[in-house]
Amino acid sequence: MQMILVLLAALLPFLHEQVYEAEVTGCDADSITLTSQGTTFESELFNVDYLEEDGWKKTCALLEDAQQVAFEVDDAVAMQEPLPVYLYADGKMIQVSLLEQKKAYIEIRNPRYRHEDTLEMAQSDQSVMAKSAQPFTQGSLPLRSYLAYGIIVLIWIFMFYHLIYRHWPKVKNK
Repeated sequence: MQMILVLLAALLPFLHEQVYEAEVTGCDADSITLTSQGTTFESELFNVDYLEEDGWKKTCALLEDAQQVAFEVDDAVAMQEPLPVYLYADGKMIQVSLLEQKKAYIEIRNPRYRHEDTLEMAQSDQSVMAKSAQPFTQGSLPLRSYLAYGIIVLIWIFMFYHLIYRHWPKVKNK
């Protein structure tokens, strides 16, 4: 219980939806160690996951080359370690860079997330699971639809003949 209280007290200075300057003190496959406002903590990229096993190396390279590093906490995130953050290197979001380079993908599509639209736009040129529906132009319906229509008409004609015409009471001529 004391450990939880210590973690909460350590992360309490960071409010949701505010950008904080940070210094990267460590970067590996599991987490990114940041120092900000006198607090050192483990963080991870919020709402993206790597496509490749060594995709985290690209993140570390972007952070090493950056002159300025900042982070932002989404209001949907619980304050726990590792802290899921939107990470910025020289003013550009790391998640967007990774999505544009096809090194990562969006984990959860939730419109309540602060930068969901930005992430969607960055990933928009990547492949999707289904192709968009192509509307039929007039006169280009497939042959199957005409065959189905013809079969239905033949069934109705057969039913009419069998039920109505064959079993109609015949009038006898006297």
